Amino acid sequence: MVRNGQDLGSGLLFIAIGGVGLWWGREYELGTTANMGPGFVPMALSGILVLMGLAIGLRACRGANTAIDRVHWRPVLLLTLAMLAFAGLIRTAGFAPAIVATVIVAALASRESRAREFVPLSIGLAVVCVLVFVVALRQPVAIFGAS
Repeated sequence: MVRNGQDLGSGLLFIAIGGVGLWWGREYELGTTANMGPGFVPMALSGILVLMGLAIGLRACRGANTAIDRVHWRPVLLLTLAMLAFAGLIRTAGFAPAIVATVIVAALASRESRAREFVPLSIGLAVVCVLVFVVALRQPVAIFGAS
């Protein structure tokens, strides 16, 4: 008997996402742990998602009965918009502006966030990401402007 609908829903979502990952990744070569193929990490992560979903789903049958909380749409919509902003801006505006926009839009998902906190955070994160990915790892991405 299901006692915690939120855990059941979360578990099923994890299983569904992991299952889709396993399905899409089935055509990639896995390789071995010593010589990983292009499908090794995606398949491993998808498998972990399925296992986590099973564990969370089983937990739904134990413990106290809890009702499902209402959906808070502001964070759902703004976090989705933040991901879309990054995807839409990285090629046109560049890596650094895409990160700044992503952090600012994501910060607006919480009513407690303040511009004096998240604006410097977004700039600092952009600088760190440029140093790590563009400078240190030499990723071929434009920092500002189209690539």
